[in-house]
Amino acid sequence: MKRRIKKLASWFLITALIAAGLVFAFRNQLMRGARHYMERQTQASILKYGAGLPAVDEVRILHIEDPLHWQGHGTYHVPFSDGPDMIIVSDRTLSGNDAQDVADQWRSLQLQTRYMAGCYDPHHVVQFRAKGKTICEAVVCFMCGNTSLPAFPITTRVSFEYGSEGYQRFQATIEGFVGEHTRLSSTPKTQQ
Repeated sequence: MKRRIKKLASWFLITALIAAGLVFAFRNQLMRGARHYMERQTQASILKYGAGLPAVDEVRILHIEDPLHWQGHGTYHVPFSDGPDMIIVSDRTLSGNDAQDVADQWRSLQLQTRYMAGCYDPHHVVQFRAKGKTICEAVVCFMCGNTSLPAFPITTRVSFEYGSEGYQRFQATIEGFVGEHTRLSSTPKTQQ
């Protein structure tokens, strides 16, 4: 019995060492494959949720801020963030012409990955909905022009054509509905 256990343990150790060696030997190819996969997923997400955004009947917009300086009526966790959940300062659900206008503005924006700002400090969330289900949730940083988009298996980040007329119009529309990010940390906690 002891001989059989020793033999099994030796076989397991040898197999583990061979597997570790193969992973080590092919790690660059594995990493390159994973990177190419995510690049393809990001491009597919841009096509599907950018200009190709499906028909929506509702758009929910959130204005989120730092929990140290604001009070609100809920919290929101920002993708790609290790920080605390943000406070929902204000939100608005649009339907009818308002929802269609926001969706049309979104579809006209140029999303890309070539020129991405290094920062990502979002303060607005735009949820596009159809028949009660969220089909796309974008967490937008108007300071740098980056946004998140759904992708498999995780959320991906892309950039708007920052400063374009369409981008400025979209920013003004979103901020007009729920308020603009203060860009100052001195805002009192009593503001809502």
